[in-house]
Amino acid sequence: MRGVDVVAASRWMVLLFAEASGRSELVSKGITPTLDEHFASNQIVIGPERALEGSGLSIADLHLPWRNPFRLYEAHLKSREGMDVSGATFFGWPVIVVGHTDRIAWSFTSNDADIFDLYEEKLDPANPRRYLFEREKLRLSSRRERVRVRTEFGVEEVERELQYSHHGPVYKVVDQWAYAARTSADDVTDVIDQLYQVNRATDLRLFRAALSRLQIPLFNATYADVDGNIYYVFLSRTPIRAEKFDWRNPVPGWSKETDWGGILPFSQLPQVVNPDRGFLQNCNTPPDAVTPTVSLERSGFPSYLGWGSMNDRGRRTLTWLSSTPVVSVEQAIDFARDEYLLSAEELKALILRAYNGNWQELYDPESLLATAISTLRDWDNHASVDSRGALLFATWKARYDDLYAQLAAEQRTDLNVLERLALEALQGSVAYLRSTFGRVDVRLREVHRVVRGDRSYPVGGTPPGTVALHQMWSTLRPDGAFEIWGGSAYTSVISLSSPPAAWTALPFGNSEDPGSPHYADQAELQTGNRLKQTWMADEDVLANVTNIRTVPYRGEALELERLRAWWSHRRQIVPEVQLPDSSIVPEP
Repeated sequence: MRGVDVVAASRWMVLLFAEASGRSELVSKGITPTLDEHFASNQIVIGPERALEGSGLSIADLHLPWRNPFRLYEAHLKSREGMDVSGATFFGWPVIVVGHTDRIAWSFTSNDADIFDLYEEKLDPANPRRYLFEREKLRLSSRRERVRVRTEFGVEEVERELQYSHHGPVYKVVDQWAYAARTSADDVTDVIDQLYQVNRATDLRLFRAALSRLQIPLFNATYADVDGNIYYVFLSRTPIRAEKFDWRNPVPGWSKETDWGGILPFSQLPQVVNPDRGFLQNCNTPPDAVTPTVSLERSGFPSYLGWGSMNDRGRRTLTWLSSTPVVSVEQAIDFARDEYLLSAEELKALILRAYNGNWQELYDPESLLATAISTLRDWDNHASVDSRGALLFATWKARYDDLYAQLAAEQRTDLNVLERLALEALQGSVAYLRSTFGRVDVRLREVHRVVRGDRSYPVGGTPPGTVALHQMWSTLRPDGAFEIWGGSAYTSVISLSSPPAAWTALPFGNSEDPGSPHYADQAELQTGNRLKQTWMADEDVLANVTNIRTVPYRGEALELERLRAWWSHRRQIVPEVQLPDSSIVPEP
């Protein structure tokens, strides 16, 4: 792998996330985003005054698909020049994305930043290669690219025409309209260097200086350090826009009023330093929910910034932090893998009330409904691996949500209607579980398993349609089991003691080699819902290392590669090619 490949891979991933921030406008025009998947995460930082051991704590749980390019691996980078950083990163990235040094710890979660816009371009009916801007007709530029694509028949070369307005690349042409996109991440090329500066930061000033470059163009960031500081920032490379437009929908490309006016400065983004309550959290929730009594208000920021909404993970986290005045490392580890379903706490009351008020009228010759009610009543609302209520509740909730979605607006607050739906969903769930598994109180471990190679591991976490801090994303198979493909991709708890102490877990292992002992050695942690300890001090690392491999440093070869890349960049000129007007064919 060459240096240019690393930069290209990081830029590609940034552009994928940037495009995902424009999902609403793309979908409104029938365009499927490249990433049509889940992205979430949890992050908490706790000041030393609220930590039992007296050192700041950082808790992180990244929620991603368990496949490339999003697969994470653990690394500890140490150099003679002073770098000493440990954590997780993406395959091919030579820096740590989330992790810690002996002085700081940090993590990221996805936020509601809007850094992608879709422009409606009015095409000239007489010449579809021209479009209207103000009172002028501008020309779409085009070029042809040949791309090597891997198919079932091998690698094939495919030719594509790329079209551009002055706003950006054209995604779609329909009749007399073209839809062109623009993202503020388009000129981001230095995310690796920005993360390198984060990896080298030793205090809050340097950490903020690294982030202020906005080469990481979106995400929430939290931070803690050995000096007792905790910090949060809503990262967004936000274009300055006219507030009269709804930027979550396509905007008029023919008006200069939709032109950008630069980038919102880092200093004007939502940020919190050392709040009175001694903790900060963000579980993909709004900036004003990071801690109680925070001074951030939505009205104090541009309407086009993005903000987000509250969710069950955020509510659960705020409740726990507010009710736990002093947090121990052990408590932090337990909460990092918390499997409590807040929706069960809220909806079980509806199920029980509906059953208790109507049980005499229900046909239940085998007492299956009664068994289901007893199972739910005794269940502690945790989706733990041995839970007998989690699958039953998830099955019920999937049916209930479908029925609820069909209700008219005025019926959604009618308690009698909701109780009727709850019973209908319960009857359907009991019938399904009985026909599929022969009983209704199926333990989660029987159907909810992580598969790695030729082995499978029973796990807790969230069946489809449910939410907990410890996330598992899966697809229901025809046999009633779940195929888990993502969720908690890297969990860490870091105590900024001296030396720092850290506990982490990956879904499988750190190696992609099936023959490696580290191919699936962390999968068993999922079954026990545990984390493993990692080490940073040299003596601790050497005391626990199982293998040492020395790779020679090729300094001269690397310098030659750098010079070649620089020279190639200097000489590279990509001229715009104006193709004949007849070469564009609008989509039907």
